Amino acid sequence: AQRHAEDMADNDFFAHQGSDGSSVGVRVTEAGYVWMTVGENIGFPLAQLRVATDAEIAQRTARRLAQVHLPGIEGQYPRELSGGMKKRVCLARATIHDPGIMLCDDPTAGLDPVTTHRIFRLLEQLREENSATALIASHETVFLRKFCDTIAYLEEGRLVFWGTVAEAEQSAQVMAFMTGEGTA
Repeated sequence: AQRHAEDMADNDFFAHQGSDGSSVGVRVTEAGYVWMTVGENIGFPLAQLRVATDAEIAQRTARRLAQVHLPGIEGQYPRELSGGMKKRVCLARATIHDPGIMLCDDPTAGLDPVTTHRIFRLLEQLREENSATALIASHETVFLRKFCDTIAYLEEGRLVFWGTVAEAEQSAQVMAFMTGEGTA
C-alpha cells in the first residue's frame, strides 16, 4: 500500500488527523484501491496515520468488519464484493480510526432495510463510544428520528428548519417531508 500512496487523488483521502489530535472520517464512494485487499483497504488510514501496529490494525479491521456484518472477508478484493458489501467496507474504512467527527452522505442509499438498520446502529455505537459528532445527510427519516439529536431540513438549497427531533415533529413542513406527504 505504501508504494501506491503517491497514486492517490486528493479527493480519495478518507482520514485526516488534525494538529490537535482530532480526526475526521470521510467515506469515499468506492470500496478501495483495487490492488489492495479489503483488509488492507480498511487498515490503510491507520497505517497512513501511523497510530497502530500491524497486529493492532489487523485486529481492529476484523472487529470493524464484524460490526458491519462482513466478518472474514479481509482477504477478498473490492471487485469481488456486491454493491451493499462495498458500501459497508467504505463505512468500515472511514471509521476505523474512530474519528471524532463522522460526515455521512446518505450512508445507507441502496441498502435493504435490515442492513440500513445495522448501519445506523453502528453509527450510533461509534458516536457513543467515541463521543463523536455525526453529520448525516439522508432520506431515511425513520432512522434519523431515532438516531439524531438535532435535525436540519433543507429545501431548494436553503435551511428552513434547525431544531431537536421533538421540535421537528411539531413542524408541519418537516413532518410533511418525513412522512412523504409533502409536495414534490
